[in-house]
Amino acid sequence: MMKLHTIVLSAFIIILQSSRQLSNALVVPSLISTTAKSTTSPSRQINYQKSLLAATLYRPTSAHQVPSSSASSTNNDNQIKIGAAYTQPQHQVDTTSINGSSSSSINNINNNTNNNNNNNDRVVEGGEIDLKTEVLSLDLSKTVYTSSMKSPKDAYIAFVEKGVGNAKMSKRKIFHQAVLGGCYIGFASLLSLCIAGNLQGIGEHNSGFVKMAFAALFPVNLVFILSTGGQIFTGNSATVAAAKYEGLVEWRELGKSWIMSLVGNMLGCTLFALLATYAGLLSSSSGALQLLSSTAVSKVYGATLGQTFVKAILCNWMVSIAVFLAGASNDLTGKLVGIWFPVSTFVGIGLEHSVANMFLLPAALFHNTNNSITITIRDVLLRNVLPVTIGNAIAGALIVAGSYSYQFGRLGKKSLDRFRQRLALYEERKRHEKKRDYNDTIVVVVKKEEQQQQQQLLLLLPFGMAY
Repeated sequence: MMKLHTIVLSAFIIILQSSRQLSNALVVPSLISTTAKSTTSPSRQINYQKSLLAATLYRPTSAHQVPSSSASSTNNDNQIKIGAAYTQPQHQVDTTSINGSSSSSINNINNNTNNNNNNNDRVVEGGEIDLKTEVLSLDLSKTVYTSSMKSPKDAYIAFVEKGVGNAKMSKRKIFHQAVLGGCYIGFASLLSLCIAGNLQGIGEHNSGFVKMAFAALFPVNLVFILSTGGQIFTGNSATVAAAKYEGLVEWRELGKSWIMSLVGNMLGCTLFALLATYAGLLSSSSGALQLLSSTAVSKVYGATLGQTFVKAILCNWMVSIAVFLAGASNDLTGKLVGIWFPVSTFVGIGLEHSVANMFLLPAALFHNTNNSITITIRDVLLRNVLPVTIGNAIAGALIVAGSYSYQFGRLGKKSLDRFRQRLALYEERKRHEKKRDYNDTIVVVVKKEEQQQQQQLLLLLPFGMAY
């Protein structure tokens, strides 16, 4: 009888061991997967697709092809993951506290989890930054950009590409497009004068309304210029300078672009002012001429040279931002909005735009037949055109182009290196936190499984002993 009891008890133990191994192979992985999904919050998941919008600083040409592993799209959001510059160390789980019967299944879970984590968790490695294949983005705003709007870094790329295209044009084409750009400035200025200048009744009681009308109408010039590929000195002072900062154009190309666009703008504005005078579009009986006269006198004698210089810097800051925003938008509606607000801002404030003044001041001189406007050519050049042109160039080349090259491009190379190091430390800490959470989950599930098996064994032992 004792032998029979021993045989039955041994059989129960063998069956329990077999069921335990089977549960480790089947039950634990499912529990681990469901528990990990429920305990890991989205905020603690390291997902570069949502936290970093990685974009190449320059699109690679045939001579500089980025390897296929450097950037890959893995979801339907068309977001690019950080690529070859990052590697993920293998997660290792300490299984010393887990018995040998379940260690093999836990190792399988580790391997599966490592394969999944390697697709998401990537750590920055050191090394020099190659600007041709740079994939590190400083955009940490987690903003989701649609097909109609570029990210700030992509907008800077378009900004630089525009500067390269402008600088690589021949002198004749730059000059031709600059003359057209000057004429478009003349159209917008004439439109603003004709509408705002004839709001006499309203303007007498509310001068701000006249200025608002002028500011609302004047941005049409930049819409024409940017939509048709025209050349304007204030825009080229920023875009071509940005291309120079990135090493894509030579100094002679920058000088060619600035000089030819400036001369072409001056000629186009002057010719359009002459045509408007000949056609009688600014007759002495209209309010447009009165507004033109008061504006011209204010621009020449209404401020000191220092004040005019500062106004010029602030003005082209807004104009260059308008060019930047126009490039950031992928549709005409977005470009209109991006152009309208910055240009209206500088007009409404009363800042100094060199190319606009190249129409307004000559037009005032052409109508000064009876010495009704007390300005001279010498004062126009020395007190306005020259300081305003220098101020516009400084704003475009240093404030706008220099700032965004430091943020996204070559001037910020050291900043990018420091960002790499900070990002590596941050991801290292996050990886350890994720590893700790994973280990805690493994221990909890395994302990729970062992308790269930012990309870089953305690329930079965009385039956075996009674038998």
